[in-house]
Amino acid sequence: MQSKLIWEAGLFVAIVVVAGLVNRFQPSHRAQVRRVVILWSFHVATFALHYGLDTAGETVWSSRLLVVSELFQVFTLVNVVATAVFGVLLPAVG
Repeated sequence: MQSKLIWEAGLFVAIVVVAGLVNRFQPSHRAQVRRVVILWSFHVATFALHYGLDTAGETVWSSRLLVVSELFQVFTLVNVVATAVFGVLLPAVG
């Protein structure tokens, strides 16, 4: 559980940093940041539901929601990296 919360905090910090970079250098790409935040919100919601169901003893649905939460986490991470590379770094370089 501890390592999962560290991942959550790291992903949140990465989103904040990328959002700051986009707002500073490419304000026209704010829609990409909005999509990342929506994905991250779905990830946090499904993770909270997983934890709540696990505490309540519903192990079957809890494990299913953990898979959905991890999928949202991966989608969010890919979108954060893509926004940083294609929205900030590449336009600045060339």
